Amino acid sequence: LSEPVNILYEAGFRCLPDQEKWDLNIVVSNSRLCELERFYQPSLIVEGAYYPLDMLGIYASAALKRAGVFNISSNSYQEYISLGIHYRW
Repeated sequence: LSEPVNILYEAGFRCLPDQEKWDLNIVVSNSRLCELERFYQPSLIVEGAYYPLDMLGIYASAALKRAGVFNISSNSYQEYISLGIHYRW
């Protein structure tokens, strides 16, 4: 088995550039931290954040990508959701 040469990338589009308290981004990436295999396949990610305070906010994202080599389910895609606290400076 061999895999193609890997180039890590992340490209995104900011949907709410004029909003102070809200962020909404659409991202295509192959370099997310929780992905463990098939880095050459891109993920489609929608991420958003709400900042009730100036520098501290609530973050959520949802991602979709092709399933990995050891996929046993009937679906050939994998989805994941992440929630957290976001700090900006």
